[in-house]
Parts: sequence; C-alpha cells; structure tokens
Amino acid sequence: MAQQDNVEYYKRLGVEKDATHKELRNAFAKKVMTVHPDKGGDEAEFAALHNAYEVLIDERKRRIYDRYGPDALGRTAEGLFSDTFRAGEFSGVDDDKTTKTTRELEALRKENDTLQRQMLILKPETENKYASSFESWLRNRDPIQNKVITSADIMKDIGVCESSYDKVNLPPLRSFIAEYTSTGQELPETVRQRQYDLPTELKWGQVLVHVLAAPITRLDHQLSRFYALHDTKMPAFPAPAGAEGVGVVLKVGPGVETLKERDLVLPGSPVLGTWRRLAVLKAEDLIPFPPTELSPTMVSTFYSFLTAYRLLEDFGSLRPGDTILQSGADSTVGMAVIQICKILKIKTINLVEDSDDFDDVSDTLHAMGANYVWKNTGSIVDRLKKARSGGLPRLGLDCIGSTTLSRICEAMFPEGTVVVYATTTNRVDRFPYIPLMFNGLSIRGFWLWQWLKDNAESVPEVVDKVLPLMEENKFDLEVQHWKQVDESFSAAIKERNSVLEFASVDEAMRVLSATESPENQD
Repeated sequence: MAQQDNVEYYKRLGVEKDATHKELRNAFAKKVMTVHPDKGGDEAEFAALHNAYEVLIDERKRRIYDRYGPDALGRTAEGLFSDTFRAGEFSGVDDDKTTKTTRELEALRKENDTLQRQMLILKPETENKYASSFESWLRNRDPIQNKVITSADIMKDIGVCESSYDKVNLPPLRSFIAEYTSTGQELPETVRQRQYDLPTELKWGQVLVHVLAAPITRLDHQLSRFYALHDTKMPAFPAPAGAEGVGVVLKVGPGVETLKERDLVLPGSPVLGTWRRLAVLKAEDLIPFPPTELSPTMVSTFYSFLTAYRLLEDFGSLRPGDTILQSGADSTVGMAVIQICKILKIKTINLVEDSDDFDDVSDTLHAMGANYVWKNTGSIVDRLKKARSGGLPRLGLDCIGSTTLSRICEAMFPEGTVVVYATTTNRVDRFPYIPLMFNGLSIRGFWLWQWLKDNAESVPEVVDKVLPLMEENKFDLEVQHWKQVDESFSAAIKERNSVLEFASVDEAMRVLSATESPENQD
C-alpha cells in the first residue's frame, strides 16, 4: 500500500494540505452556508463535505488519509500495519489461505535464490580499464563526499553573525536537570541532580523546549558505565543525561522554520539530555512528532517501537510463521518486538535475566503475546529441542553481548541473522566461530541513532504505521511512572523501565504564558 497524493478532501473544503484546525473549521463553516440542504444545497454534496471535514479535523484519520487514501480509513490499525510491513509481504496474515500462499511463494523465492547463487556472471575481458578504475574509486570513496553542501550546512559549521538578526528574549528561568558527572559505575552513582539557570535569549536556530516525559533506557545505563558512543561527540562533564523522551516547543528562536510553538518533538541525538524540565536546544537536533491524544509517557517510548519495527523490517527476511529469538525481552524494545510479532504471526522466544520476579515478568510477556519466556541461563539449543517450538529462529536480536550473543548465535537456523542493537557489557566472551563458518550465520549491527541521522525523512512513514496501533491501545508497555521528578529521581533511576513524567502538554503550555512574566519561574 504505497503512499498517495491524496488531496481530494482538501480540495472539497478548498484548503491547502497543511491547513490548520482553525482554517479547516472556517472553510467548513463557509462551505456549509452554500451546500447545506436547508440552504438549498445538494444532500449528497453536503454529506461528502461533512465526511471530508470529519476526517481532516481528526489528526489520526488525517494521517491515515494523507498516506494511504480514503479506502484505508475503514481498516483496522492491525490490518494497515500488516498490509504495509515488508512491502505487503504480511498482507492478510489472519487469512489461512493467504498464509499458505505466502509460504508457497517463500519456497519459490528460496529456490530462485539458490539458482542465482549457482549462476556465474562473467564480465568481458575487454572491459575498459578506466571505467573499472572509476567504479573502484566511486565504490570506495568516503560517503561524506557524496553530500551536497548547502547554505544551511555552512551556517551550521560556521555560524550566523549575531548582529545580523534579532534574538528572542526569555525571562529568567530555572529548571531541574540530571547530569553525568563521571563514568565507570552503575546509575545513579554517576549522576547528580540540581537546578540550573537557562539562557535569557534564543539565538539563531534555537528553541525553548519543555520535556514532557523521558524514559530511563538501557542506553542510559550503558553511558553510565562507558561514556562513549561511536561517531558521536560526547559533551564534557558535567553533561546533561537522558537519551530519549518527548517535549513540546514553547518558544521559537530566529531562523527556525521547521518547528512552531506547541509542536511535539523527539531528540535527534542521544546526548541532548532529556532528564530535565526545560532546555534550550537547536531545532536541527529535534525530530517533529505529529499531534496525538496519547499520553506523553507513551510517546516518550516511541523509539522503542521504532527500534523494534526497524529490526523486524530490515533484517531476517521474515515471513508469517517464522520464529525470532531475543535477549532483554523485558525491556521496552523487547516488549515492542513481542507485540509487533503477535500482529504479524511471528513466534517469539524471549530471554529474560533471572530474578526474584521472573514469574511475574514471564506472565506479563505472555499476556503481550510472547510464545516462550526463558531465563537467560544455560543452553538455548537444549531448550529448543525440548520445547519443539516449530522451527529454529531465523532472526536473533541481542542487546546484551558477552556470552548471551554467543549462545543466541549457536541456536540459530542455518543462514539466519543475528542483530546486535545495544550492549550492556561492551564485550563478547566467546566468538561464535562454528555458526559463522558452518551454518552461514550473519551477524549485523543496528544503531538507532545512526539510522535516525541517515533516514530522518523516513521517520514520518514509520510514525504513520506504528502510531495508529498505539492510539488504539494495541500496544502497551509495562513502565513505572514517576511524577514529582525532583523528589523521586533517585528512586526512579534504580527501577526497571521507569519513565520520568514532567508535565502534560497543557501544563507545559502554561509555562509558556508564565514566561511573559519575569517574576514567574519554572
């Protein structure tokens, strides 16, 4: 189901595709005066106008219409998701006949792949040596050289002369912030909390953001132990802590065209620092998120669903009925993987660290759709033999490393794929040579923040696929809610899957009005 240029409803109301709610209401009221049956208008025309208005004024329906067209409005969120997953290969997973056909197509695909591998493509010996040299240079050149330098890039690297624009003034503001002060230890030993003063003005490209909610993730714990990230300039200590979260824009500085007040935003970098109430940030470091009735806590976990979606979409060539194996299944990403797989009819084998509450965790994951929940100890291969789960895993997902990665690799289907997307150990104790050599296993890496950097334009597409499921409560994450963050932070940081709740959108927007009065501070 490809994205379409759906403009009919907008034309019916006589508005542009980026029309605001106010513009939609005004346009509808104006049209009603002429097409309403009581005014002598055509009843069918009025019904069509009213239907267009009802769709476009509803943010969720509008997103679906914009991407998939009017026919998609009657589909369930699960149906839309499965129809668009892996270019439609999961379409109709609830239909046994369709699933059978899919399996038959899969068998043909594998046979074709085998034939392709047996083919030998010969290049003519007279190939131009200069063309060959050019191809080699093009293939091996630094990818950054492919970038087209724009005026925005120049302003980013060099900056904009401060005398060339008017800054946006802010009143005196103070805010809670949690900062890394050291590394090499577990949370919360490396973090301190305090009140800090915000800048009194917004410079070129900056915005004032109120953080609404911020989860405490595996990456946060990793940074506490190893304060380093690949291809990322780490802020000097003390450095703002918190990788993920959602905020709302309170004030926009000069030169900002991509954001406006009241826009929801997600961090585009893991080092912006989301464990704080207020922040002045660069607009270019933020990713817009569409308006939604979801709670800020749920939106703050969106990157868990984004990670899960990309892992299942991009790796393993999965089909309905396949099996995946994952570690860290009780993390927010792990729970997202389970719930997406349930929709797609993919079986999940889930590894969880042994703990006193293992039985409770197991019950929770089974309720979400997990097929198997095992303690992350001992041989996975032996358990697979005893479980008779219906097939070896074709895709493995690891967020731990150490011996866990090796044990997952040993349990995989021949020519399967294992993806490492996080680590809590930063090491592999035993490299899986045997699965690599004799079973054709592939080990891949996935780094969410690099994907965001390279594919920022693709984020809205994933949002349009995943958000309807979240809005219809088809997804749920077992998280612990922590309010009064100033007082509860130290306790929250020690618990599993905690989310710091700073404010609702309306509460945050009241801070915006308070900024007009210097004596009022956050």
